[in-house]
Amino acid sequence: MHSNPASRASRHGSEAIGLVDMTIRFDEETDRAYRAWQDQHSRHLICWALVFGALSYLINHMGDYTLTTNNIDALLRVRVSTSCILIGVACVMFLIKDISLTLIAILMAILASVANTSIAQLLGSATDFWLVAAQAITALVFVMTVKRFHDLIFVATILFILPTTLELLSGDNPRSVMSESVLLATAAAGVVAIGYFVDQTQRTAFKLSRDLHHAATHDPLTDIPNRLRILEVLNEELCKHERYQRPVSVLAMDIDHFKFINDTQGHSAGDEVLKALTARINREIRDFDFFGRTGGEEFLVVLPETQLHDAEDLAKRLRQTVEELAVPWQDQTITCTMSIGVAELHQSDDMAALLNRADKALYRAKSKGRNRVEMEPAPVSKIGESEWRG
Repeated sequence: MHSNPASRASRHGSEAIGLVDMTIRFDEETDRAYRAWQDQHSRHLICWALVFGALSYLINHMGDYTLTTNNIDALLRVRVSTSCILIGVACVMFLIKDISLTLIAILMAILASVANTSIAQLLGSATDFWLVAAQAITALVFVMTVKRFHDLIFVATILFILPTTLELLSGDNPRSVMSESVLLATAAAGVVAIGYFVDQTQRTAFKLSRDLHHAATHDPLTDIPNRLRILEVLNEELCKHERYQRPVSVLAMDIDHFKFINDTQGHSAGDEVLKALTARINREIRDFDFFGRTGGEEFLVVLPETQLHDAEDLAKRLRQTVEELAVPWQDQTITCTMSIGVAELHQSDDMAALLNRADKALYRAKSKGRNRVEMEPAPVSKIGESEWRG
């Protein structure tokens, strides 16, 4: 759950530059999140598109009776078969949550191309116009529902090549097929172009949303979660404790004599100490621990699934790690120490009570000479969260 300050700072800086580019590029982590977001939003849209497509094939059949044709029965078979397959694919998507959306997109494109080509040949009149129009409408549906750009390339290729191939195999006039293929290729190119700009717009919106969320929940100097975010995480852990009775502990941490560093070395030196210290602590805690900055030189570590004595052991390791930290600054090195208060959630605690007990232990560590760890094992009566110092 914790973040790597150095890599995240570099990553967000490079992504900010990408905003002015024509192509928005993501790092590996952001790309995975973007694809997951795409899948989540595309799945429901594709299901609705499948149902809508199935209904449209059946409804359009009503219009066929106004035409003079001897192929009404064959048209009905094509439309009903296509509608049943589309509804079947929608049911499979609903039941199997991890099915590949790329596979679904390719299957939809093949099915639509075969159905549209068959219907166009059975209608007989205005075949070129009907086929191109049907494929163009299908392409627009794909642009609106299929969010991945490389899937749209597959779809556009199928929508262009498959009808042309089927018409050539059926023995149609090559000149007529050539004119259809030109129109279909134009429609396919339009799908790719529109899909590209839609994808870039979505990427920009997604990145801006992530950047805004990151800025709202992370400290700008150290790039670790800020007070708002870490209290949200603590509240989530309290809910888990209430439901599953899982232990939760917290570490209230404060850098000793940090004001002295700022006063004697300057605030830039103090900033370097904060960045080096947070990077070192991030490497020491577990992946599922949560470390955030709650004030100028104050920090909080939320420890899920951790009882009091295990939390104390971690606090002692962190205290020693900070004590051994040497931060290079100009022609010298800066050292510092940290006082830590440890508290475990009790059944009668709310967030305010837990944080105040951790603060109480921290104050005791300060009063006993600093650079030490103190525990506060006994629960106290609840007080308002506003009394917790920030």
